[in-house]
Amino acid sequence: MSRELARVDAPEDVVVELEIERTRARILDSIKRLRTEMSDATDWRKHYARRPWMFVAGALGLGIGVGLVFGKGKEIDT
Repeated sequence: MSRELARVDAPEDVVVELEIERTRARILDSIKRLRTEMSDATDWRKHYARRPWMFVAGALGLGIGVGLVFGKGKEIDT
């Protein structure tokens, strides 16, 4: 008879195994929650639906900034 088969789990072993299972369940729950929160935080369509004018203002500001940096305006001779 092998040593593993003959061994009877001690109460401490059972307690440790139960604690490992509880910890594993908590970690899996945390991962699921984190995935949901990250999905909500990075869903730009949801943010746009809530605040469309913020996106318009951001696009306008970005356009002005890019135009000022890279634009080559004509100089007017007087």
